[in-house]
Amino acid sequence: MVTDAFVGSIVTTAEMAKGLEQSYPLYQALGLASVDHTVLEHVDLTDRITRLHVRWHFYDVEGNLLTDCDYEYLLRRDDDGQLRAYVAVAIDEMERIAKLAAAKGIQLPS
Repeated sequence: MVTDAFVGSIVTTAEMAKGLEQSYPLYQALGLASVDHTVLEHVDLTDRITRLHVRWHFYDVEGNLLTDCDYEYLLRRDDDGQLRAYVAVAIDEMERIAKLAAAKGIQLPS
């Protein structure tokens, strides 16, 4: 994963779950109840490598859109046939979350 503030690898599903768990208190404070996505662009770069531009939509418990953010993903179909994300680039996530937090009077951790 690559963001303006972070570069790191998340190798296992357990590591992904731990990261989401650590973010849960913030998401709860922001009123996040569900997430959906829209694939804005899908480009097959080779037979096995794909680039996706995805917009994530964050909703409150009533289904109102709280905010959205864009990511670019580089995926590869491995030898076992599974499609895996190898690079995820957060394009505007921090700005969008910061704007939502400010609107709700929530101080983001530094």
